[in-house]
Amino acid sequence: MEASAPLVQRPAPRNFEEFIYQVWGRGIAKHFAIPYNRKLWAVPLNEMETSWLGGRVPMPNLEEVLDGALSPVRKPMGPNARFGYPLRGGFQALMNGWLPHLEGELRTARGWCASRRASIP
Repeated sequence: MEASAPLVQRPAPRNFEEFIYQVWGRGIAKHFAIPYNRKLWAVPLNEMETSWLGGRVPMPNLEEVLDGALSPVRKPMGPNARFGYPLRGGFQALMNGWLPHLEGELRTARGWCASRRASIP
């Protein structure tokens, strides 16, 4: 199993995709974290910044990764350990579902959104 060397000083990741590769390595990134998060967020991971990560993304140590892979009983981890996501549109589909119920304007990272029945650009 590939692991990050703790003595290597690395620059802070510039985006969520770099974070995934730095923290979990190429194997977990390729086979799990990248495909999962692409489906979950439905936006390019290299366009996502990382300030929101605190407490939302599990950061298991090597022992916990191995235990999770080999143990028949899964230990729930993270705030969304048991949460259903839409089959299409990722997490954004949830936001688009709430948007018609909002009154007034909505400010997003991409700018202003018109009032009711608009979709987030």
